[in-house]
This record gives sequence, structure tokens and C-alpha cells, in this order.
Amino acid sequence: AEAIMAAPDRAVLLTGPIHGPARSELIDDFSKTFRGLRHYIFDPAANDSFIEARHKCFGNRTVPRYRFDRAETIVILGADPLTGNFSDIEFASGFGTGRKIHDNKMSKVFVFESRLSLVGTNADRRFQVRPAELLSVALSIANHIIIEKRLLNYAENKAVTAALKNYSPAAVESKIGLPTGTIAETASALWASRGRGIVFAAGFENINETGESLQIAVNFLNAIFENEGTTIDSDISPSNQMQGSLRDMQKLIDDMNSGRVETIIICGVNPQYNLPDNFGFANALGEVKTKLAVTDRIDETAALCDYIAPTSHFLESWGDAEPQKGLYSLFQPTIQPIFKTLSVEESLLAIGKLSNRGPLAGAEISWHDYLKSTWQNAVYRRGDYPAAFEDFWTDVLRRGVLDTVDRNKTKSRGPRFNIAALNDIKRFDNNDNDLELLMYVSGIAYDGRHQNNPWLLETPDPISKTPWDNYLSIAPKTAERLKLVEGDLVTLGDSDIKIPVHIQAGHHPQVASIAVGWGRSRVGKMGNGKGINAFKFVTDQDGQISHSIIKTEIRKTGECYALAGIQGHNYTEGRPIIYEATLGEFLNDPHAGQEGHDPADDDTMWPKHEYPGHKWGMAIDLNSCIGCNACMVACQAENNIPVVGKEQILKGREMPWIRIDTYYSGEPDNPEQVHQPMLCQQCENAPCETVCPVVATVHNDEGLNLQIYNRCVGTRYCSNNCPYKVRRFNWHEFNKNIEHPRELVLNPEVTVREVGVMEKCTFCIQRIRDCKNHAKNQNRVVVDGDIAPACVQTCPTNALVFGDLNDPGSRVAKMARRPRGYHVLAELNTRPSITYLTKIRNRNKTEKS
Repeated sequence: AEAIMAAPDRAVLLTGPIHGPARSELIDDFSKTFRGLRHYIFDPAANDSFIEARHKCFGNRTVPRYRFDRAETIVILGADPLTGNFSDIEFASGFGTGRKIHDNKMSKVFVFESRLSLVGTNADRRFQVRPAELLSVALSIANHIIIEKRLLNYAENKAVTAALKNYSPAAVESKIGLPTGTIAETASALWASRGRGIVFAAGFENINETGESLQIAVNFLNAIFENEGTTIDSDISPSNQMQGSLRDMQKLIDDMNSGRVETIIICGVNPQYNLPDNFGFANALGEVKTKLAVTDRIDETAALCDYIAPTSHFLESWGDAEPQKGLYSLFQPTIQPIFKTLSVEESLLAIGKLSNRGPLAGAEISWHDYLKSTWQNAVYRRGDYPAAFEDFWTDVLRRGVLDTVDRNKTKSRGPRFNIAALNDIKRFDNNDNDLELLMYVSGIAYDGRHQNNPWLLETPDPISKTPWDNYLSIAPKTAERLKLVEGDLVTLGDSDIKIPVHIQAGHHPQVASIAVGWGRSRVGKMGNGKGINAFKFVTDQDGQISHSIIKTEIRKTGECYALAGIQGHNYTEGRPIIYEATLGEFLNDPHAGQEGHDPADDDTMWPKHEYPGHKWGMAIDLNSCIGCNACMVACQAENNIPVVGKEQILKGREMPWIRIDTYYSGEPDNPEQVHQPMLCQQCENAPCETVCPVVATVHNDEGLNLQIYNRCVGTRYCSNNCPYKVRRFNWHEFNKNIEHPRELVLNPEVTVREVGVMEKCTFCIQRIRDCKNHAKNQNRVVVDGDIAPACVQTCPTNALVFGDLNDPGSRVAKMARRPRGYHVLAELNTRPSITYLTKIRNRNKTEKS
């Protein structure tokens, strides 16, 4: 506080994105208390080109809300809204909603990309396009509608024709190798669903020299297809989630280098790791006299500071958020503080209290009271709430969310597109055949902030199925040309950083890609040294950050590195595991794609099980499952599943009770993919039960295949006999000698297993038991929806449904009766309690992905 007061105009507060009434108010009060102090926001995924394009096209910098749940046609240009984006959980939820079949309709998804992304694996039509070519695709779509078909009156506008004239669909398709008719098909689908489509390119990968031009073209497409104001909301409830600017960070670094910053407070961000080396952040920070890091660990940035104020874990803290305009959230501590720490807000209040003037000077208020007071003034008094404030506060705390927006309002005016913005589209020709490097944000690692979490480290990447590492993904053709095999260590360009190669089907042969967020050196003992830091390959030329279109060269080192892939084989080999059909085939025959059949009820040597009460089961809609692996992490957290480490995974000893299998079909250079959650099928004729010599696995009268841990002697006969391979064996005492406070993460409702014990899913039986007891105490029966296993609760797309198969009105029973329903490996007569719904692709039978 003394350092700031000595020169407030030379003081800086650097934070991550701030939204939420109380948090925003606190930052404002802190700035007023130390008048002259400047506040900067740092977000490593900040997309300046996206914001600047919105400003040029619509006259504001508002980040819209993308309503994928309302979109009938979705066109993705080089971005992935499902992972690593500014609102990926919301996008995934809406995307999954649109992929469900309602009234014989489902959304249609076109993806143009260079690496195989999660949204690409869920596309109906996917095309390999280099990042620099995405602008041509966008402009050719507009060309088809405006110039070729003349469906809009822009054909006589000089700015429009100047921007589009060199991008006829035929020329673009020929130049970048797209199948003939691709652009016309995409444009026609968008035109047919005007006001019900989305063209999306707001991704980390598209931050490059063509980024702003691409975003202008995308804004123009959404405007002419009438999506602005309907599926793209920048008026009713726009997003507050994309904040910060890399250009502002460059300005801050310039100020530090020139001596215009004497004191800096860095709150919970890590620019030393997240910025490329040529930004020179470390050298600039060394020019600052007083440096304070308010953080939860001595990370790469905190290690450069003079003082560290340790912060509390978010589960120990109060806070609020407003991720979208009018959508508020309150969160409260779920545990007592374990160590003597303060939240970021408490630290700022403590510093502000020491000032000699301003709203925080001498303040004795706690962060909880400040939060509550702000909500009373900024939220409660602005609304028309009949309850007293204390009742309102308690109710919001109980629910966690306050939505003040009419979500049923389907259309707003939408912003008016400024045609002059098209003049700022810069022509970019990339005619060479050089290999390009692309960086992307993984849905697991994100920007590296959680890389000391072993649950996430052990969660396999949704595409490669590889945990514990990042890698350089290349196409099979590229590997063949460069004589590379899986696991070869290579270097890129002039760098001496060694990276293992992963050969990925569906990858563009002229692009190599690598995920950021790895290679941390000061994140903690679990995450240190895992993978390589891809932020070092980000380029900065004349203030232009590039995450792609970076020319590079791959050099073999002659060394190899073992990547711990957990699937190993991505093809069904004709076995009845995955059933697929097109939407047209399904509409003609609801059983389309199902070659197999369930055996007759009497086709068994075993007596039939009786279920006098409940019979628990699950239904999984393969249309909605995007393969994100969220269910895997939820299951691990709920059921005390141990982390075994890379060495054990290399031996085939992974432990997840639920996994996402991904199967390929079609051409290996651009295959189709289907994601399939696989867990214990709770078979009625369970092969595991018949071979256990100590009756450790048994069937109960509610349809569950139980595992009695203290009976198990570890013969592993059950695992050998399970055709679904969903049973796990404790080869070691994985949960022994856990360091404090890690033991607090264990769920007390679930037994911690020992070495030599077999384990597997039982639909979170502890939750079933607790819910039944709760219903009994209320003198009522369990109703549909009361019980949600961890995987069901966490799935962002609601692909998994759990309930009572004996209740004909339950959602799971209705889904199990659908013609699309089938059982995996039904011909074995195991009679699973899990029903899968056939994967339906929204395209004609003759079309390929």
C-alpha cells in the first residue's frame, strides 16, 4: 500500500477476466482508493481480432452469446466451440441439444479445419482446410449466395463485389482441394435455415495474420443469413466471458520497460508462462521496483516477484459472477480454510484498507459483507423482488444462480452490419507447400492453470486418447513422407525443444499441431515437466500474435518417446458395437443401421432375474455424446478411483470405470468418428458372475451387478470373462500414504479399495442408496430424475439418462423402447441394462464426411 501511495500513477493491478457485480465493484473501488492506478486484464486466449472485427462490423465490442441449441445449420471455420473456448460448456450443452432428433429433425454440422478437433469428430460434413484458406471458404460462401445466385441485393454494392469477386466457389474448391459442390452445399444449407444457423470461427487457432479478416467475413455471413439477433445474441444476454487484450499486455510491457511502472500487483494470472518469449515479460518485470503476486502457488510469474500473498482455494472462498448479461451466480465456501490464506478479494481489501483516502481506506468490512452489500445495492434493488433482502440472499445462495433475463425471447433487433468493414478484408495468398505449425487449446489442459491436477493429467485427450503428455500431431501422409513413426522425437524449426510425434488420422498433411498448456516448470510436483510448453512457438511480429500459419520444419532426432495411448485400436472390425445410419435412412426405417438383434427371452440356460421394485438402467444417445471425457473425471472424483500414472498406463493398467471409446470408419486420411461411453453394462446374464470363485460379484434385485470388495481375492477371472472390458484391478496400493491435504478429496461414502481388489461401476450405488433413504424420510417414493450418477450429472450434453426401467413413464424406459435403441454385443446374450441409440448423421447416404 505504501509503494502504491508513493506513486499511484505508476501502479498497476493485473488480473484475469473480471465479471460479477461484487468483484467488478471491488476493482473499481480499489482503483478509486489508489487514484491513478491502472487495471489490466490478462487472458492467454484473448482474441483481439475477434473483438476488433465486431467493432468494425457492428460498432461495438460486445461479445455475443452463441445459441447452438437453436441452430439448425452450423458451419465451423477452424475453431472448436466444444473445447478450450470462452464458453465451451454452454456451447457443448446447446450443441448436444441440437444433435438430438426432435420432430424428425436435427442440426447439420459442417466443419472446415486442419487438425481433427472435437467438433470435427461430431460433424456431418468435415473438410480438411489449412488455416490460411479459411478466409477463402468464408468469402466463397458469400459469393455463391450474392454473386452466383443473386439471392440478396448486395450484388451491385461495390464494397461487397470487391471483397467477393475473386472467390468464386469453383475457383476456391479447385485451389484448396475441396470436393466440387462443397461451397454450394454449405451455402444452400445456411440459406435454407436463415435465422436458424451459426457460422463460427472464434477460436484460439484463428488468432493469426488472417484472423481479423476472417472474423469480418464470418460476421458478414451471419448478418446476411439473418443469424445476428436470433442464434447470435449480442442484445438480450451477451457474454461477459471474453475479456483482456494481448495488445494491452504489450502496452504494459512497454510501460514496465520504460520505467512507467513502479508497483505491480499480479492476481492469479501467469503471463511469464502464457506469453511467448519474444514479449520479454520477464525482463520488463525486472524493471519494476515492487512486485506482489497474489496467487495459490509460486508459479513461473510469482517466482519473479518480490512478495507473494498466498490465496485460498476457490472452494474455501466467497465469490460471484455474471458470465452473461443478467445471469448472476453466487458461490460460497464448501470447506473451512485448510491453511492461513486469503482470497484475492480479501487481499485487495486488506491493501486498500491501509490507504489514506478512497472508498476502501480504513474499511473494516469483510469480503463476505462487501459481497452481500454489493448484491443488495446492485442486484436486489434493481429488480422487483417481493421478498426481503435476507430471504432473497438465502434463496440465491441455495440455488446458486439468478437469471433476470427472459430466455424465451427468441429474437432481438440484432446489430446492423457495416458494409464498409469489408474494405478491411486483406487478401492473403498462401500458395507454397511448406509445413505449417498450429497451436490449439486442449479441453483438458486449457492454458495450463490446472496442470498439477492428476485427475486431469490422467484424463486422455479426447482425440488421441493419450494422457500425461502433449505431442506434435501430423497426418499419416506427412509421417510417411518424413519417415516418422509414433513416438519419434523431433524438433521444430530452429528450436531445440524435443517433441514426440503422434500420427493422427484426419489431420491435414501440410499442418502440424500441438496443444498449449503443457510444459509447466512451476505448477507443482505432479505437473512439473509434463509435456512441452507450446506457447514458446507462438510468434509475435509487429504486434500481431499468431497461433497458426507459422512456417516450420520437422527434424528427426533419432530418439523415441513412449506415448501412453489407452485405446490402441480404433476400428470395430465388423463387430456389433457401433450402429450408424443417415437421417434419411432413419426416417425411412427407424431401425436403420442395426444389423444385430437381441436374443429371445427364453434363449438362455439361466433362470430369469426378478425385479419386484426398481430395475436401474441407463440410455446413451450417441448423437449427443461429443466425447469430451467429462464423465470420466466426474466418475473418478465421485468414486475414489486412483490415479495410477503413465508407467502403469503403458502396461495397460488404467483404472477409469467409464471410458469414451472412439471408433473410426471410412478413409484413413479423413475418417468418420463415433464416440461411445463404455461402462459396466449391468448385465442380467453377467459373464463375470458365473466365474467368480468367491462370489465377490453378484446380481441384486434392482438390476445391479455388485462388487463386494472384501470378498475379492483378485483372481481376475471376472475381467477375463467380461466382453466389455470395464473391470479394473488394483495392481498396487494406489491410495496408500496420501499426503495431506489430498486425503480430503476422497468421498467418505465410497470404500477406498486395496491392492489385489477388482472394481468397476455400479451406477454410483451410494447415490441410489442416499436418494432412497431421503425419499423414505419424506414418506414418498423415488421419482424419475431424483437419482443422477456422477457421469449423468456432469455430462454437458445430456447424452446419458439414468432411471428405473420398471417405470414405463421414466425417461430411460422411454429411450430404451425407441427403435434406435440397441445393446452392445447383444448376440452374446449378456442382456445389458444400458441401451445405446444408433448414431445418426445428418446427410444423404451418398455423401461422405
